[in-house]
Amino acid sequence: MNTVQVLEGGALRLPPEIAMRLNAQPGDRISVEVDANGVVHLYPKTANIDEVCGMLHPPDNTHVTIEQMDASLAEAFRRGEV
Repeated sequence: MNTVQVLEGGALRLPPEIAMRLNAQPGDRISVEVDANGVVHLYPKTANIDEVCGMLHPPDNTHVTIEQMDASLAEAFRRGEV
């Protein structure tokens, strides 16, 4: 188990092993949640939606419906790809 150091003002210093697993670089932001059982969850947050909106598009510029996306994701989950 790793130990996190609490710095002045409540800032946390992550151990290098944890930072590496989160692919966190200096200056990156990490979302922190505490669930009802007191378990702390860390989520890397290196970009917001406005920064990435519109970056991804299919190579042939085709468009799919939400229903088609849902069906594709459901199939990927069934195959264990996601």
